[in-house]
Amino acid sequence: MFLRTKDYYKQIASDNLDQVLKQARSISGDTEVLAISELSNIEYIKNFISGRYRVNDIFDNLKTFSILTNYYYGDRINLTADDFNALTAYIVGDRVASNGIVYECILNSTGNLPTDATYWDVLGLDGIYYIAYPDKFDDRVFYNVGDRVNVDYVVYERITNSGYIEGKVPTDTNYWQVITKANYTAVNGVLPSNVAWMYGDNRNLTIVTLLIDFCLYDIHSIINPRNIPELRQQRYNNSIAFLQGVNKGDYNMDLPSYGAQKGYQLRLGSNEPFNNIY
Repeated sequence: MFLRTKDYYKQIASDNLDQVLKQARSISGDTEVLAISELSNIEYIKNFISGRYRVNDIFDNLKTFSILTNYYYGDRINLTADDFNALTAYIVGDRVASNGIVYECILNSTGNLPTDATYWDVLGLDGIYYIAYPDKFDDRVFYNVGDRVNVDYVVYERITNSGYIEGKVPTDTNYWQVITKANYTAVNGVLPSNVAWMYGDNRNLTIVTLLIDFCLYDIHSIINPRNIPELRQQRYNNSIAFLQGVNKGDYNMDLPSYGAQKGYQLRLGSNEPFNNIY
């Protein structure tokens, strides 16, 4: 999924979220109402922004870390686990969290604390990690052969110094080449605690907030569509208005784009997007 349950706590207390989800699940008969709402509303947001931004990159899911997986620029993982329980029998590969740190079992264990290196490996802090893109291109910088930059999250590499001066834009194929995903320096076989990973959230926080607004509105709609809390209704309306502005070109977002001219109005069609979840 794109969101974590913890993300919702920025707008609603955990106890309150549990309560409204319990009500929504009992009414809909579906235990996955939140996940379904998230998927539906991702598609809804895509309707507004897909004409300008690369939505598949924007909504790339949080992955579960595996040391056997190749990771590339922009990839993100959600490193988390259930809290350690001294009464539980753990087997190799199981993960637990203790004091904000995630551990993986390397030798079957019952009662051995995660700090016991005989039985547990430290994976890293509980949270999101990502592979950072190279810095954005700066026309004031002199780049050397092998340097990489990004323009709208497309990666370019300097291929020659001959005749190069500052300001040669990466689209100039005399000096730069596009580095396709297949040729990225893959991160493989290292733990999230390795310097190859950045600890932090590289999701666009405006997108995260919009998606939470829509999902919470949906959950309340399931409970009672005629009695949605005023706060949820207002945030929903504000989110719609903002996305309409993005769709018209009134607002620009720091997102992977197709390089459309700033301020150019792109419309997806004559009809306004609508939400099919209801």
